[in-house]
Amino acid sequence: MITEKLMLLAGASAPLARLYAPIYEKARVVPGDSFNTITSRNGIAMLLAHGSIESMGFSRVREDLTYRVETLKGLVGRDSKGRAFRYFTDEEAEKYGMIKQGKRVVQEANQRMIGNLYYGGRMGNRGTHTDDGWNYRGTTHIQITGLTNTTNWANTLDLTPDQAVEFGKTPEGAVNGLLWYWRNHGLLVPASRGDVVACTKLVQGGSGHLKERTELFEKLLPHV
Repeated sequence: MITEKLMLLAGASAPLARLYAPIYEKARVVPGDSFNTITSRNGIAMLLAHGSIESMGFSRVREDLTYRVETLKGLVGRDSKGRAFRYFTDEEAEKYGMIKQGKRVVQEANQRMIGNLYYGGRMGNRGTHTDDGWNYRGTTHIQITGLTNTTNWANTLDLTPDQAVEFGKTPEGAVNGLLWYWRNHGLLVPASRGDVVACTKLVQGGSGHLKERTELFEKLLPHV
């Protein structure tokens, strides 16, 4: 079972543990569907470990794009031919990134422009000249990102993508989005096997925060 105690161990604050424990406990069960119901100790621990990492202890339902200038300059992707490219030019990074002098912020990050430049033109979003990158940045406890994923999730709820984003900001929506992603992106089986590496790749696309995910999974497992 997913209890308040387990949510606390997963990194939730006391108020968030009280709020989310019953929602997660209900959402992990699909009546009459043994495959999609998460019952194994590994599966429950894996779900909460990744959900916590992606949402900063279940406190975030929208992606924070307050990147520093230096971070933006280092964001590199690869095109269809495997060639590396930068998402931000030096000029763009310096114009839109956060600048701090000591503890003082002297330039706030322009999150809207960062989102549009970083996510525009991919994941189903239209070009960087639209607000798609900003509107469809990460949402819910699993940070559903991009118009394609958001639309696919929205269709299961009979909502428009914009309505799904708003729903994803609610406690029920934040959990619903994570469970939808978990069940529809191949995570149930590797999670039940305790395969943190495979689950991390399916959630994050690589190995980001693998050490933290592994440690949290191992911390939770004895208490499920």
